[in-house]
Amino acid sequence: MSEPLIFTFTSAIKEGKLQEYEHALREAIAFIKTREPRVIALETYIDDGTEATTVLVHPDAQSQDFHLQVAAQTLQELYEFLDFTKMSIGVYGRPSEPALGRITELAESGVALSLKTNYLGGFNRLPAL
Repeated sequence: MSEPLIFTFTSAIKEGKLQEYEHALREAIAFIKTREPRVIALETYIDDGTEATTVLVHPDAQSQDFHLQVAAQTLQELYEFLDFTKMSIGVYGRPSEPALGRITELAESGVALSLKTNYLGGFNRLPAL
């Protein structure tokens, strides 16, 4: 069994953009759910409406690469509602080299990054895909 690849994305929502963000997010989730059957989980949480965190779980790095290809335009539409100066990304598992390159570029632009690639162990009760 391959290791899962888990991402967390936390960002501030631009002032006055919560409703537009929620609408665009619902559309992005529906798009990804329909076109990316290997994504194990995609969940987004908000606080009082100023910050959102998305948790994305892939079964492996290939699923993440496919996600970056398929959902790029849809995700781009969300970006206009987010403040990237207040963004952080968590990566748990081993992304592919191209994905790691993109993540590194974001970190070099000032996005806070937590990268943990050395899997120690654990379990999940999700069915094997």
